[in-house]
Amino acid sequence: MCALGCTIAILTIPLTDCGVDYCIQGVINNGNGTGSVGINTGCPLNTNMGNVTVQIATASMDASPGPMAPNLTHLFVSLRGIEANVDANAADDAPGWEELAPALASEPRKIDLLSSAGDASATGSIGSNAIPVGAYRQVRLRLAPMDAAMGSAVTPDGNAHALVLKDGSSFFHIGPAEINCGLFHVLPGAGTKVAIQFNRFASTISPAGNAVLLTPEFAILSSPD
Repeated sequence: MCALGCTIAILTIPLTDCGVDYCIQGVINNGNGTGSVGINTGCPLNTNMGNVTVQIATASMDASPGPMAPNLTHLFVSLRGIEANVDANAADDAPGWEELAPALASEPRKIDLLSSAGDASATGSIGSNAIPVGAYRQVRLRLAPMDAAMGSAVTPDGNAHALVLKDGSSFFHIGPAEINCGLFHVLPGAGTKVAIQFNRFASTISPAGNAVLLTPEFAILSSPD
């Protein structure tokens, strides 16, 4: 316990380029530090919220078609949710998933993952929400079925093929390896912009009967909003 006149000091100081905040805790008594001083990567006393704005870039900014072209001209999916979790290994039914774009639940958004930045189908901002502060290490994109499939892949001849994901999943999962610095921070009372980039150069497609199997790769960058 603290004797009369001493206080607990908690300082939050950004110490890395990745925006990691460290809490330095100690006991101060009459101006002299006493007791132990600890350094950790979270402030357990902080239960505030921070605002997150999420964006999706549907293709790289250059004019290169990427390895999916000329085999495909469009790759349509319908988003019904974008969520983040502080646990990099959280399962789909685990607690702690925080919704970043709640409007998608009632109004799913159809996007073309192969559209160029200048196309009308390029998505830009998807939504925003206030979520608990923390270091988020996993993001998932929830897909709404499109004609009993998870989307459609359109070939140059105009034919549309059902889009399927591995093991019949209805999620795109984005882990620490695809997030800049391995995580993004949501800070108390501050805004964070999370930009999700579909990587058409690292993503792969393969035939699955009459359908197309997509193995997607994404990259996430975060910045103050």
